[in-house]
Parts: sequence; C-alpha cells; structure tokens
Amino acid sequence: MIPEIGLSETERSQALQRLHPLLADELVLVQKLRDAHWNVTGLHFHALHGLFEEEYTALATVIDDIAERIRQLGGRPDASLGSALSLKRLQEFPNAGRNAEEYLRTLLADLETLVRQLRCDIPAVADSGTQDFLTGLIQQHEKSAWKLRASLTA
Repeated sequence: MIPEIGLSETERSQALQRLHPLLADELVLVQKLRDAHWNVTGLHFHALHGLFEEEYTALATVIDDIAERIRQLGGRPDASLGSALSLKRLQEFPNAGRNAEEYLRTLLADLETLVRQLRCDIPAVADSGTQDFLTGLIQQHEKSAWKLRASLTA
C-alpha cells in the first residue's frame, strides 16, 4: 500500500533512490568495524577493540532506522548481502592483514565519505522528513569520525 503522507511518487522515489545505497554502505561499514574489532592488535588493542565495538553497535541502530525509513516511504529494504554489495559505494577491506592505524585511517575515510555523500543527498531529496533524517545521520557520523580521528592523533 502506498503511504498517503503528502509526498508525490516522484518525491518518494527520489528519497528511496538515496536511501537504498546508503543502507548498503552502512552494512559494509558495520562489517568493516566488526573486522577491525575482531582483528585489531597492538599497544592500543584494548581501547580500539572497545571503540570498534561501540561504533558497530551504534551502527546497528542506524541500519535499522534507514530500513524503517525506507518502509515508511513505501519501499522495501533488501537485506541480502548480494544486493548490498551491488549498491554499495564504500569498498570492502582487502583480505590482507591490517594494523591498528590502517583500520583507523580506512574507517575514518569511510565515515568522511558517507558524510560528504549525505551532504549531496540532502538537497536532492524534496522530502523534508528524509532531509532531517539524513541530517541526523551526518551528525552521528561526524561524531564517530571525530572519535577515530582523535585515536589517530593520540
């Protein structure tokens, strides 16, 4: 059933075209954070292990919120990994081992990429509810990026 929420089909479609790749990117990012959590080693292991867990736990809520926003707009989020991999804009980690600094730098770059993408998505969406939602995600990702950036300079 199409939601009757004051949005045209075009407006709903514009929002959904931005939300589906965003959901895919967040799924890739959460998996990269889990990879970092599971495999980080070194002098700052304990702090980074906890930080990566905190971040992927918070992203679980973000992912759920994006999927629910898609549903609110009458779309259907695709939870398949194949779909996420076909829609993603972020790159997966290569299979080679990484050190703590590589994890931090790569995850920071991903968060900054998402923030820039979200800033482009907001004016492309006519729906003020989705614009506000995306603005909130910017704020969350900027905070996460700040934590990773601070860990790099410590």
